[in-house]
Amino acid sequence: MFRIEKKKGKQEARKARMADWKPGGGQPARHPLAGKASAGTDISIRGGKMMDLDYLYHPYVSTRNTVFAKKGMVATSQPLAAQAGLEVLQKGGNAIDAAIAAAAALTVVEPASNGIGSDAFAIVWAGGKLHGLNASGPAPQSISIEAVKKQGYEKMPAYGVVPITVPGAPAAWAALSEKFGRLPLADVVQPAIRYAEEGYPLSPVLGKYWERAFRQFQTIFKEECSGHGLTRLRRTAGRRQSGKCGNRPGMPRH
Repeated sequence: MFRIEKKKGKQEARKARMADWKPGGGQPARHPLAGKASAGTDISIRGGKMMDLDYLYHPYVSTRNTVFAKKGMVATSQPLAAQAGLEVLQKGGNAIDAAIAAAAALTVVEPASNGIGSDAFAIVWAGGKLHGLNASGPAPQSISIEAVKKQGYEKMPAYGVVPITVPGAPAAWAALSEKFGRLPLADVVQPAIRYAEEGYPLSPVLGKYWERAFRQFQTIFKEECSGHGLTRLRRTAGRRQSGKCGNRPGMPRH
C-alpha cells in the first residue's frame, strides 16, 4: 500500500523547526513539519495522494516507535496475548484466527479485565463484505423478576450468580471460527490453554489490578474469601496473597 522513500536531510534542521513548537502552548495545532520535506520518511500512497509523515517525531518524553509488518500484526493490551495471535498467524491462520487466539489468551493472562464468561462483538470485513456479530449473552431461560424477588432482592444485584448472563464470548469464537477461520478452533485456543496450564509471569500492571480486584471482592464476599474459592486462587499465585509481579500463576481448570 505504501511506497517508502528515504529523504536526505540534517537532524539539526529538524530539531530547529521543532524547537519553538509546544503542544497546547497557544500555537496552531499543526505539526511543525507539515507540508515540508522532513528528515524522516516520506510516504506516498498509490493513487496520487501524498501524506507527509515523520515517524521519528515524538512531541512527548515517552516514545513508542511506529511498527511496520508485511505479513500481519497483532496488537493487544497484554504482550503474551499478542504473542498468541502471532503464533497462530505463523501456523497459517488468518486474521480471524489470530483475533480469537488473542481474545482467548486475554481471559487467562489478563483476568482482572477479561473473562471467558463475557460478551463479545465483532465487525469483520471478509470476501468484499462487511459482517457484524452480536454475541452479547442472553439472560438465563429460567430467570424472571419474580424469581429474583423470591431470593430477597428488590433490584438486580451487582455481584454474585444471579446477574450472570449466558456467556457470549465462547459462542462468538466458535461462530467466527466456523464462518471465517482457517484453522480448527481447538488449535487456535492452544496458546491460551498452554498459558493456563503452565503459568505465565505476572507483569507489574497485571499484578496491581489483580491485587485491587482481589481486595475488592474480599470485602464484598467475606464468607467466600475466608473459605475455599479465592484462597485457592491466592495459593495458585505462589503465596497466600493475590497476584504479585514475577509470580507464575496457572489456571489448569480455567
